[in-house]
Amino acid sequence: MQEQQLGDEVQAAPEPDPEPAAVPESQSVAVPEPAHVPEPEPAPAAPGLDGFAVAALVCAVTVVLWPLALAFGAVARVRIRRRGGRGGALAVSGLLLSLLGVLTTVGLGLAQVLPAHPIALDAGPVFSLHAGDCFDRDGGRVRTRPCTTPHEGEMVGTTELTGDSFPTESQVHDQATPQCQGLAQDYAMDHWLLPAKLSVDFFYPSRAEWEGGRRTATCVLMDQGGGLTGPLRRDRSTLSADQYRYLRAMDAIDLESGRRPAGPVAGDPVGYREWAGTFAEVLRAQTGALRSGDWGAAVRGAAGAQADELDLRAAALERAAAAPGPDELAAAVAESDLHKAQDRQLAVRQLLRLATVHGQGGAAGGGGASQSV
Repeated sequence: MQEQQLGDEVQAAPEPDPEPAAVPESQSVAVPEPAHVPEPEPAPAAPGLDGFAVAALVCAVTVVLWPLALAFGAVARVRIRRRGGRGGALAVSGLLLSLLGVLTTVGLGLAQVLPAHPIALDAGPVFSLHAGDCFDRDGGRVRTRPCTTPHEGEMVGTTELTGDSFPTESQVHDQATPQCQGLAQDYAMDHWLLPAKLSVDFFYPSRAEWEGGRRTATCVLMDQGGGLTGPLRRDRSTLSADQYRYLRAMDAIDLESGRRPAGPVAGDPVGYREWAGTFAEVLRAQTGALRSGDWGAAVRGAAGAQADELDLRAAALERAAAAPGPDELAAAVAESDLHKAQDRQLAVRQLLRLATVHGQGGAAGGGGASQSV
């Protein structure tokens, strides 16, 4: 079986400028005043180094700050073009390095569309698994385990395969992937719980099972390292009404965020405009849900603060969707990335007793100390 891993910061302070060398006091010397000699005009000042360009490069080389590097680099290019100044090469370098960060960063959460891997099994207990069952693989079969003990996978649901003849692996993949990803999305709603090495897989019948009439694919969440030690299930059956309402809003936002076009804005301006317009609509709808929820007073205030920040993101995305040129588009998208409101989300999660640390899932109880995200 192929395995793929699943997957927005402290900027180094600039070194202080060296102390200027001491300059001896000049002695006063009387000189004749020149007659009728005009004072020379001061030379024009050299254009200054754009601060956003410097910030873009510094953030990019820290690797983990590549979202800020993208934003600063795009803003610097627009400022230099409009106002003049130096630092264009620094801005471009920051953008290129940050794009490398984009390509090498592993996304967290099912909203990033986890890869699905088909696994053919002979007849065995896998086809009698129920949603919530935990298991290890044992050759061509599976062995159920208590979810509070180390295990490899957890069953999330089933989907029916269609067709008269036994399908190829590619055909099974095309049918089962979207169905299993949807089931996993609804089953493990709190994406902050999910371990980094988690994937959506599915078991499908062998040829003999298919010819015997079996058409069911079994969808599972798998950690090949066997590092799961607690249940991953966080759906309507296990969440409070407030937790469920909040995670539905966050999952809708995460899902559309994960559909962002790959690569730089300049490489797909049409795709970025379309995505920005759709994402802005999703954000407007979900910020409305955050404000209208029947929360307690503390949660209402924290959810409202998060909604306010996300409204700023939606406004930037709306400007991106209507941007007349590539530079304006890139700057608006970069601005939207500055308003992801993750610290605001952390505050709401703490009040709702949801996970507050990425990747703490699989641990019994789902607790954990909070940290800035």
